[in-house]
Amino acid sequence: MSSHLQEIEELTDLMRNEWLDVRLCIELLGYDPAETLLVAFAESEDEMEYSIIVTRDRRIFECSRSTNEIAEIKFSKVEELPNSEETFKLTPTIKLALSIQENL
Repeated sequence: MSSHLQEIEELTDLMRNEWLDVRLCIELLGYDPAETLLVAFAESEDEMEYSIIVTRDRRIFECSRSTNEIAEIKFSKVEELPNSEETFKLTPTIKLALSIQENL
């Protein structure tokens, strides 16, 4: 198994089963977490989380949210990314996730 596929599987499993706050944020966007792949995730020292998700209909979203205790549990910024080589340069997991979604 490739390391990129393993990363997608691990992040998606965490989103679906443990990271209920991230799961809720995806639901609030109107997407089913059971059909959405979490392909990148990072946390910063300034209480922010950054995610890239690929939806069942093969849309790519870069999302961020505050993890500050008083912040509402929702993505504060959501940007749809184009299906392009420039986007794929962000992380190699994006192109793989699009392929996975296409074959489901």
